[in-house]
Amino acid sequence: MSLFQSKRSVLCLLVVLLLNTAAASLQAGSLVASYWAEGSTDSTGVYSPGSPIGIQAGSSVIGAIPTDATSPDIDVINYLRTLSSLPGASTAYDGILLGDLSGYTGLTATFNLSDSALPVGAPFSASDLVGEMGSNFGIRLMFMGGFLTDGVTPNEWWFNPAVAWVTSMNNGQDVTLTAAFDPSQWSNYYGHVGTESLQTQTEFDQALAGVTRLGLSFGSGYFFSDGFAFNTGGSAQIELKDMAATSPGGGTVPEPGTLALLGGGVCALALVRRRSRR
Repeated sequence: MSLFQSKRSVLCLLVVLLLNTAAASLQAGSLVASYWAEGSTDSTGVYSPGSPIGIQAGSSVIGAIPTDATSPDIDVINYLRTLSSLPGASTAYDGILLGDLSGYTGLTATFNLSDSALPVGAPFSASDLVGEMGSNFGIRLMFMGGFLTDGVTPNEWWFNPAVAWVTSMNNGQDVTLTAAFDPSQWSNYYGHVGTESLQTQTEFDQALAGVTRLGLSFGSGYFFSDGFAFNTGGSAQIELKDMAATSPGGGTVPEPGTLALLGGGVCALALVRRRSRR
């Protein structure tokens, strides 16, 4: 083997290693707790859009849910989502969960709710929960693309057809929500569907092409993000196990080994081609 071929082989090996490292980073990066935060309303009624930061639990992200709520809109969880304003999030998730997602066809998430004061596997009941609008407690997929031209109104969208009703869930049970990026199935901050007018269609497309926030929204009635909490005592949480945008082919972020094999294949072809020319 010539010196040139040796250098080329080493270069190909480096490419494979780099692809493997990058892919592993992307795969793990989809659920790195420091890139996720709750939107929550504290016991004084003050809303924080990016606090507290999520907690890492293996490959999952945990968000705490208050269990001592007594009044609607007070001491509740409103969101669990990734935000471009969190350090490192916009770089790690660019084109994956943040930034331009217009090339994707939809969004999927798997999660569960658990409450230490209730038996594992037991169904949640409306009497366990506190929220603004009574018993209609739901979790929906959402995304936001900055603000509208007034600089105040969020260009925020909620998925309508699929919702996880908490009173239909069991303690610790995994639930998966899947949404298509079809504007007719999403509604905005004012409740207007994406296909209602040319303006709403444009705003939906703009939001999808520049996502700044994406995740789960917690609502207790007609308002999809007014939040809810438990009143059971003990401790409660939401465990986010997976969140991914789906590609036209139905896939998500490639597995680390896939890119490594692809890189290795390209390098092998390059070496074969080089030798065949000699």
